Amino acid sequence: MGSPHLMGITYNRNERPGFLVELDDQELSQVANYCAQSKGVASFTKQLTTPTRVYSITAFAQDLFLPTTFSRALTADSIWKKCLSLLVLPLVDLATLPIRLFTCISKFASSNAAPTHPLFDYLSKKALFCITFKATDHVFVNLIEKQSNTSERCKVPVNFIEVPPYPGCFECVETSHSS
Repeated sequence: MGSPHLMGITYNRNERPGFLVELDDQELSQVANYCAQSKGVASFTKQLTTPTRVYSITAFAQDLFLPTTFSRALTADSIWKKCLSLLVLPLVDLATLPIRLFTCISKFASSNAAPTHPLFDYLSKKALFCITFKATDHVFVNLIEKQSNTSERCKVPVNFIEVPPYPGCFECVETSHSS
């Protein structure tokens, strides 16, 4: 049996892990496999045609009425992109609202039949998920070597459902952790 590993779970990419779980080699490969099954991030055109999140009224309202304004304009990385986006994207969102109203019916029907993500199930079985985790659509997973004093690892975003873009959703965030 190899050296034990730690898995850290956070809500945001810049946080230190909220809690750490010790994993053996078998569990590490299992968790890595679950992380590879992350759901996709909705494309710009998909956001314009279908509400992506229907698990809460707030998320559904954002994705139905102003999906690209919330996910792209408000999270733009520079002031001029944010200003330009806030002028154009609300108009685009309003123009495509009838399409989203029509497609939200099928989205509700398909979301009830969708299976839960394997990592969500794994963490729930380990009794690690608090009630607050059930309201989220993604987490960041950080796998750490327990034996090393300092290890550089990649904090991987894992989406439990298809989500609109969020900060850090496309990148692997390098983190350092001291044991």
